[in-house]
Amino acid sequence: MAQKDKLWLVLGTFGVLGVATLLSWNVLLSVSEYYFVRSHVSPYLPSLADNFPTILANVYTYMNLLAFVVLLPASKHIAVHWQVTLPSWAILAVLASQAWLSTQTQLSGNAVMAATVAGGAVLGAASSLLLCGAYALACRFPARYMQAVVTGQGLAGLTISLLSFLTLWLYPPQPDSVAPTAADVRPAALAYFIGAAALVASAMLGYYCFPHMPFAQRHTLPPDEGLQGYLPADDSGGLGASLLSPRSPQATAFDCDSPAAKVQRVLRRSSSSLALQQRNAELAGEVPQSAHKLPTLRETLSHLRWFHVIVGLSFCTSYCAFPALTSHICSTSNVAAHPPCQSRPGTGRLQGDLFIPLSFILFNGGDFVGRLTGGLHRAPPPSLPLALFAVLRLAIPAALAVCNVVTPHNWMLPFVLRSDWAPALLTALLGLTNGHLASCMVMHAPSMVPPAARDQVGTIMALSITLGITIGVSIALLAFPYLQT
Repeated sequence: MAQKDKLWLVLGTFGVLGVATLLSWNVLLSVSEYYFVRSHVSPYLPSLADNFPTILANVYTYMNLLAFVVLLPASKHIAVHWQVTLPSWAILAVLASQAWLSTQTQLSGNAVMAATVAGGAVLGAASSLLLCGAYALACRFPARYMQAVVTGQGLAGLTISLLSFLTLWLYPPQPDSVAPTAADVRPAALAYFIGAAALVASAMLGYYCFPHMPFAQRHTLPPDEGLQGYLPADDSGGLGASLLSPRSPQATAFDCDSPAAKVQRVLRRSSSSLALQQRNAELAGEVPQSAHKLPTLRETLSHLRWFHVIVGLSFCTSYCAFPALTSHICSTSNVAAHPPCQSRPGTGRLQGDLFIPLSFILFNGGDFVGRLTGGLHRAPPPSLPLALFAVLRLAIPAALAVCNVVTPHNWMLPFVLRSDWAPALLTALLGLTNGHLASCMVMHAPSMVPPAARDQVGTIMALSITLGITIGVSIALLAFPYLQT
């Protein structure tokens, strides 16, 4: 009898691991006010302090991309065990150091900026390696385990945006209050850092339990290419189907009565203790990836049928509008001519200081739902319709650009969509389609390549996503000034 994932422990671990891969990025975005205040403690360099949150985000993004470029050819020589554990320890150490740093309110802005930039660079590089490891490990499991990682990433953004919204709602800024001090912003930042560190630690704990889980042991050894050939990676229903209907029947990757299935059962029953030891050794990082014959990068890309390009285009489209454009859209009833939006217009706070935080919830909520519903596809969808769909999504940022965009200088594009429902629905649609495409692409990509190349697919898809985000953010950074007069 095949081992079962008892109590969905392995599935839950992959979900938490997915949250951990992007948690540090979301925390850096959420505590931008804290970094802005801390960087302005004398002595400090005004040219750096005034733009420090943006500088930190760019350091993280470009270190993340640089690490992916290095990892793409090198990942096949690094055991998956080390791709998961080493960056997890590094992220945990940086988050702990940032938590301690938040309590040292007497430190100068220059000292805080130097330590934080170094930590941001480590987080960017470590997050890329952790994402590669999480994807590579999930590629060895049924497709819904890959989707658990992807859905966990969406959950990270949604959770942080909800916390930010609730914090602003419960503790609104006073219009006539003095500028906040380092002591004022310390409690919220400390809570963010400690919570993030605890979540990363829980993901590590779950991973270290894998050698004691028979279900995890069965999937951790890379398959023998000569025996399994191109058997699909998916032997169960998608995560979306299983969560929406927990008792729904499991779909199988191939006919249980077919000759291939019978051979698989015989092979599993005849597995010796040596095979079990090899599985545990691979999970522990003692069996290098180079011990298995791997296809070339060109061969792997040819099997992916442009899935990596489509997912990169999807993220590029999303992040050229979010958050660069959406964070400058105010309610139509808000009379602000320049940022920030008026905090308390006569219509209420939802049309005031809560309008932009609400857009973060709409995007991340749509992204989370989209990633969840991606599991409804039981087989890899055709590439051409997905490519057309990804291209059509370019219309969403164009529509957002003609909403009530409030910028430091006059916005050149006309104000056409004169309803608060327009930016709300468009932002939610941007997130929903992004999450659905990401989940669908990443979940089914491993089943399209030879089993020995599935670890490499994780790195390729992670690099495509990061490259798409980087290009999208760069487009927004370069184009935004030219759209103002």
